[in-house]
Amino acid sequence: MGSYRNSKLGRFVLIGSILGAVISLFDRGTRQCLRDNMRTARDNSIKLFKTARQNPQQITDYFERTASNLRMTAQEVSQDIEEFANKVKNAKDSSTQAYHYAVEAGDEISQIAHKIRNTRENVMMIDSSPASVLPASTQTTGSQQTNMYLNDANHQNKSGANQTSQTSKMNKNK
Repeated sequence: MGSYRNSKLGRFVLIGSILGAVISLFDRGTRQCLRDNMRTARDNSIKLFKTARQNPQQITDYFERTASNLRMTAQEVSQDIEEFANKVKNAKDSSTQAYHYAVEAGDEISQIAHKIRNTRENVMMIDSSPASVLPASTQTTGSQQTNMYLNDANHQNKSGANQTSQTSKMNKNK
């Protein structure tokens, strides 16, 4: 409190506002506007006092209506603020949910990519070493696989076609 009393800011603001008002009164239009506003304020206050003396119930009704209107407006504003807050909360929740959905989708995409990589690696292993991906009970040696391939080719060639000619045709197609 002591520093407030020693402060010069309040005094200078007051002095500045008084000087500003005096300087603005040098303008003829400003003086005329001020006179008109002062007359209107004086006339309206006289009417208010006359009405208050002659019909106090009218003044009371006016203030009650005004208070009621203010209350309703305050309630509407309060409801609007609550609705706005709910919309902001829902938007926040929606964006949070969207973020979580995006993260989950990213995880699923990375799992799919991992599965594709594993499948590609397994295919590459099959191409380089077919016996290594077969179950142990079905694994065969290289010569057994060759014999199985030849037997299968002979089985397909029962029509009497020569296997050598088919092999040469296959080499030409490559």
